[in-house]
Amino acid sequence: MTGRMMSGPPRDGGWGQSCHVGTFTQSLHCRRTSRSYLSLPALPPSTSASLSFFRAFTNPTRIPSVTEHREMSSRGGKLAPEVNRALFVKNLSYNVTPEELFDLFGKFGPIRQVRQGIASGTKGTAFVVYEDVMDAKQACDKLNGFNFQNRYLIVLYHQPEKMLKSKEDLEARRASLAQLKQQHGIE
Repeated sequence: MTGRMMSGPPRDGGWGQSCHVGTFTQSLHCRRTSRSYLSLPALPPSTSASLSFFRAFTNPTRIPSVTEHREMSSRGGKLAPEVNRALFVKNLSYNVTPEELFDLFGKFGPIRQVRQGIASGTKGTAFVVYEDVMDAKQACDKLNGFNFQNRYLIVLYHQPEKMLKSKEDLEARRASLAQLKQQHGIE
């Protein structure tokens, strides 16, 4: 793994340089390793890389970790199919910083990456990716509806196929609305 070890918190707050990828920021992500931090390089700035990055965490064929295996065997071996390591967070304050998100979500386990929306359509949203699916499940269960900076958070599991489907549905509804406006002479 490439990266640089630092003793103590990174001077740049752990997020380094940000660049715009699709509709979300992509930045250096920081993983806590006991008392030191390991800064990992950012992913290449492309939308397809971003999607493949999240598909890697939602892959149903991946082998569960030891923690996941213990938890699943104690509950009959079943996790809901939508449960994965990537969480989608909505209703965030526009003033929230990635460090504050890291601190809030880091209480439930090690975080691999935090991505915060910066475009007008994605402001107030973020993706939080955990190392372990059980940490993500616990964070989703505890933080959904949590009052953070005078706003009630909406925390969901990231489901790229549903997001794509809703985007297609929205486009179809917009086209239908435009056709109705034209048909009835409404501007």
